[in-house]
Amino acid sequence: MHNRNDVTKQPETSNMSKLFYSLEMSGVPYTFLTCSLAALTKCAASYLSQPFKQVQQIKNMPGHTSPGSFVAIAKDIHKKKHSFLTGSNLNAEKAGLREYSRFFLLTHVNPWLNTQLPVAWQSSELIKQSIDATLIAASDIALYGPADKLSNIQVTYEQRHGKQLSAWQAYQTIPNVKSLWQGSFFNMMKYGYGWMSFLTQHGLMMKLLHDHGYDKSAGSLAVVGCDATIAIVNAPIMNALDVMYNKVTGDRPIKVTRPLAVIKHIYRHEGMKAFFRGTPQGCMLSLFAVIGRGWTLQRIEQLDKERDSIKKSNSLG
Repeated sequence: MHNRNDVTKQPETSNMSKLFYSLEMSGVPYTFLTCSLAALTKCAASYLSQPFKQVQQIKNMPGHTSPGSFVAIAKDIHKKKHSFLTGSNLNAEKAGLREYSRFFLLTHVNPWLNTQLPVAWQSSELIKQSIDATLIAASDIALYGPADKLSNIQVTYEQRHGKQLSAWQAYQTIPNVKSLWQGSFFNMMKYGYGWMSFLTQHGLMMKLLHDHGYDKSAGSLAVVGCDATIAIVNAPIMNALDVMYNKVTGDRPIKVTRPLAVIKHIYRHEGMKAFFRGTPQGCMLSLFAVIGRGWTLQRIEQLDKERDSIKKSNSLG
């Protein structure tokens, strides 16, 4: 039987909290430490999920017909002696910086919203989460859209020509600087929807866990299970947006770029199932991303409580 008393006890101060507090007392900003934790977690998730991302990119290349399944594409990559980690360095660097900026925004935007929003809106978590998600998506596109484009070119170029490109070489294949943000609409929709759904669903599930006395600490089975459910439910929509983005980027993008024109082009030439091609790989990518992000949020929540406890103990001492 589940013991509710166990999960209501105040957790002991962890070594990470002691380290963070020591660094903070040495002059390192606490926000920098928590955002760096988020960035490192995302870098690890990016490396682990890179093979799935690569297969998804190959599967959704314009003109790609075979092989089709994950196993068949993986065998083809191995047979051609291509790397399963093509673009992984760029992806990991981009993912870490991206996650750092996302958590930095979350840390600083919410207090601002609590003072700037109309009083009637301040109690609405949905409104604040919508603004958070929009700002995160917009900053993602502005700052890291070019890295997405270059990474996609690296993977698709190697698949077509059997040669790896550096980030600079990938940049030299595009016609102009503006092309670095090609397909931004689909990425904006993807990240906006992804963060909106994550913030609302994760927050709701953590409240339910708390109300029913379950352990909602970072890495607990309950938290991992909730975040895995979020990832699986959202994977088809995220994958469809990825498909559209991959079609207008990469080594040989399709000619149309306007959102409705892209949707019509894919549907006319490949049918409705094309939007869901690569969903299993997309699901794996979502699992790595969402579970890692959920772990980070819960870990930072624990660190905040432990930090307050340390400060209180020091003031009493």
